Amino acid sequence: MPSDLPSDPSTRSNPDRTDDRTEAETHFRTGQELQGKGKFYAAQESYQQAISIDPEHAAAHAAIGDLLHRQGKIQESIDAYTHAIQLNPDLVNAHFALGNVYQQQGWQELALTHYQKALALKPELFTFDSHFNLGNMLRDRGNFEAAANSYQSSIDLKPDYIPAYQEQVNALVKQGKTIAALEVYDNLGSIDPELVSAKQYNDLGIACIEQKKLDEAIECFQRAIITKPDFADAHCNLGNTFLQQNQLREAIFAYQEALEIDPEFAEVYYNLGIVLMQSNRLDESIACLEATIALKPDWSQAQHHLDIAISRQNQPN
Repeated sequence: MPSDLPSDPSTRSNPDRTDDRTEAETHFRTGQELQGKGKFYAAQESYQQAISIDPEHAAAHAAIGDLLHRQGKIQESIDAYTHAIQLNPDLVNAHFALGNVYQQQGWQELALTHYQKALALKPELFTFDSHFNLGNMLRDRGNFEAAANSYQSSIDLKPDYIPAYQEQVNALVKQGKTIAALEVYDNLGSIDPELVSAKQYNDLGIACIEQKKLDEAIECFQRAIITKPDFADAHCNLGNTFLQQNQLREAIFAYQEALEIDPEFAEVYYNLGIVLMQSNRLDESIACLEATIALKPDWSQAQHHLDIAISRQNQPN
């Protein structure tokens, strides 16, 4: 406690409680002015004076917490913020500041509690990066719906903040909302088409396949190809999806496109060999499977299907 704090309250002419609060508020405002000028020690003295007059001045306790945190006195700052919140549970700045301290210490659950309280009390306090960080914390706890909402809040405040779009897509995919994820990419592409890569569309298409949403997968792979026509993986994945829908003609065309781009794409030769066998185009199937084995001699499944194709070819009509 600074030595120059008032030590004789009786020197005041018997002020009532209102006068105490008014005097405490004056010291608090002085502390704010001093803190704004970088005079941190003098500011702390003023805050302490406010508290000595009015021990329940929650904002002064929170302000001391700010100064203690600035000095690296982590536990003392936590104690100050916690006491401020006990005095005034709706003191938004104390919740937000305490959330920051807990996050810096790696105490994410505690941080999340106070961030959410601050957000409920005063949403406008949160900047785009505050919403983004909150989204990351929610994501790490598996609360993908709330995380996606936080990322959207970040985007609303800063529409060109690219990381929020990507994290929102990831959170939506985790919820199985692949159509909504594709819409996020559309929004991002409307800012600048180059911001959404062919790989991102391709990855989203793979997520659609995993969720058995084949029509959406096809749309994603087609957008990947539009974005990067020579992206062989997207052509291959498009062929795989058509094959799952039993659209053999479209699958064959997609595989052929992939091979024109990458003539040494063994997986495409294999897949094309299978679909050609299903179409009873055995000569072409054998050629593709032989090409597969030439590129990957140890691929036993390719050899197995090659044997089947040759056997069928040798059967009498």
